[in-house]
Amino acid sequence: MIGPMDAEFLPAVRFDDDEAELAKEHWAGIGVRPFYGKAKPWARFMADRVLDHSPATVLEFGCNVGRNLATIREQAPDVRVRGLDINADAVAEARSHQLDAEVGDERALGRIGTDEIDVSFTISVLDHIPDPRPALTELLRVSRRAVLLLEPWMGREGKVVRNVHPGSGETVDTTPYSYSWDYPELARTLAPGWELHAEAHPLGPTNLGPYYWFYALTPRP
Repeated sequence: MIGPMDAEFLPAVRFDDDEAELAKEHWAGIGVRPFYGKAKPWARFMADRVLDHSPATVLEFGCNVGRNLATIREQAPDVRVRGLDINADAVAEARSHQLDAEVGDERALGRIGTDEIDVSFTISVLDHIPDPRPALTELLRVSRRAVLLLEPWMGREGKVVRNVHPGSGETVDTTPYSYSWDYPELARTLAPGWELHAEAHPLGPTNLGPYYWFYALTPRP
């Protein structure tokens, strides 16, 4: 069975000083890719999980062209959906579909008031950030009912440099600037007043797809 031990990791202590800026430059510059606009089962899955919390306001951090927000809007037109992404081209595409999206990274979350959002979520976004703690801290601050994450955890932390592709069985270079983070541990340290629900939710035989988990953080009563 292909597992995390078949992957090559670079621990965070060995990151270059400019790792964060290089990662942002990469993801800001990928343009508009068809993949991010195509219907995917995980968009429907997340929409259902978001709507379980009966939100009036929803924020997606790392919305790209807005596929996931559009899925929520289709199911619940009265919910106000908004998104942030560092890719200006993708944000422009989202806006062309009348979605409330703006360009920004985790620092832009600072413009949102505490508890201003009912539910915030990410889908494969924190796994492209060399240090997810600032973004997760801000998502917890701005969210009133839940923070939902669909992110890969491979049992080891660090940058995933090479991995065995689950479809072909070949060892391949991992998508640039991809990372594996221990979200239960992050929740323990960053969200002591929140409960964590975690369940494996593989996204299929693509790159790191088998290692995705769904994490739901909700305030303790």
